[in-house]
Amino acid sequence: MPCLCRLRISRLWRMSRLPQGFQHLTTFQALNLPSTGDEFMEWLRNEERYEVEHILLIQVWQKTTEGWQITTL
Repeated sequence: MPCLCRLRISRLWRMSRLPQGFQHLTTFQALNLPSTGDEFMEWLRNEERYEVEHILLIQVWQKTTEGWQITTL
């Protein structure tokens, strides 16, 4: 892939982190993650976030009892 700039991964209810190798995708500009679980959000907020620090925009969508909550990191 010559230039992967945007990616959307859906239905991450059981995923606790992104697959290995995302730190090498340096052309990333936006990562959209609808339907993530709490464990994944914890991983994004801890020290291991260095794997995705180069991505300019990360949006995480979580379904709540009141609707969808969108978090931009």
